[in-house]
Amino acid sequence: MKRDTEPPTQLGEFFAQLSVAGVRHAVLLGADGLLIGRSSQTEQDVGERMAAACSGLYALGMSAAPAQEWQPVQQVLVDFSEGFLLTRSVDKLVRLAVLTDGDADLATIAELAEHLTIRFRPVLSLLS
Repeated sequence: MKRDTEPPTQLGEFFAQLSVAGVRHAVLLGADGLLIGRSSQTEQDVGERMAAACSGLYALGMSAAPAQEWQPVQQVLVDFSEGFLLTRSVDKLVRLAVLTDGDADLATIAELAEHLTIRFRPVLSLLS
């Protein structure tokens, strides 16, 4: 399923700056699990599947928090045999998910994702 909103032009710049070595796919998703935006190398069906899966991971993180004051979840990381899936909050209603290769510099990508979500937060928050 796809949202009817048309993303601002800054969204292209956001995803372009996330296109670094090791990043295979990047998507923005709403708290409802629907795909908001995707990188140019991410096909629609892949983006929708990532959005739905990452919404579930975020919900799992929320339910695993031992106390209410530990919420909201800031970041979820899944370590696969061939790569990593990093999901981080942009705000209460928008999340970023990045799928990387196994040899990607995860620390650099996580730092870049954090920097970009802070920098683009005013634009990305309009998408929810």
